[in-house]
Amino acid sequence: MRALLSSHAFVLLLLFTPCAAFSRPCALLTARCRVSRLPPAPHVAASHEPDGHRPAGQDGSPRPPSRRNLLSVLFPALCLVLLVRTYLVEPYFIPSMSMYPTLLVNDQIAVEKFSRFLSPPQRGDLVVFSPPPTYFQMGKPSTTKALVKRVVAVAGDAVEMRGGTLFLNGMPMYEPYVRERPNYSLGPLEVPVGSIFVLGDNRNDSSDSHIWGSLPIENVVGKAFYIVWPIERQGFVDEVMQDLEITRNAEVFIQRLRLSDT
Repeated sequence: MRALLSSHAFVLLLLFTPCAAFSRPCALLTARCRVSRLPPAPHVAASHEPDGHRPAGQDGSPRPPSRRNLLSVLFPALCLVLLVRTYLVEPYFIPSMSMYPTLLVNDQIAVEKFSRFLSPPQRGDLVVFSPPPTYFQMGKPSTTKALVKRVVAVAGDAVEMRGGTLFLNGMPMYEPYVRERPNYSLGPLEVPVGSIFVLGDNRNDSSDSHIWGSLPIENVVGKAFYIVWPIERQGFVDEVMQDLEITRNAEVFIQRLRLSDT
């Protein structure tokens, strides 16, 4: 039983520990997964046999686990972790303000990977992806392994940024998660087949499709769906966007009241 519980803790620890950046949540998960001590084994009367002939463990001390037993626990746990992180869920770290206010610096998010095998990304999804070649051709760091942005258009859509407003197929888009109107113009341009158009919510501080073009769908790793850390921000990404929409609507309402009073 001790070995089984320990393996569960080990799985959770590895699943949410991709790098040193996750040291704080790792400590939390380790504390949550700590296994309580089992009661001591009942005392066994000492045998009259000489010490050299006494079987291991007869003095009441726990028998140390064999290497084979240890491997039988760790190997399945490692296989499970690799399977989950490859095809199901993997944690990622947010290093910049490009997705502000939806995602903040040092947020750690859970990214689900299985939906990409079922359907392509949809408008509004927050996707994690490998940067396209055009990203690196602009002199960006070659060490960048993944980026996270919002899908604003899919194949066949006409995208235009005009007067600080995003237009999709000729219609202005309502984006309550955008705090600062973009200071650039774009398009109109059509998203090619097999691609998506992604932008950061922080439009004026984001390296995204308005700079390096459409993103091939095969570069998509998965969809961000949950904020794991810090604790005060834990929750589903959809809930964060709903809160931002409520806040934005309240701000617009207050502005209209002030204008009506003048």
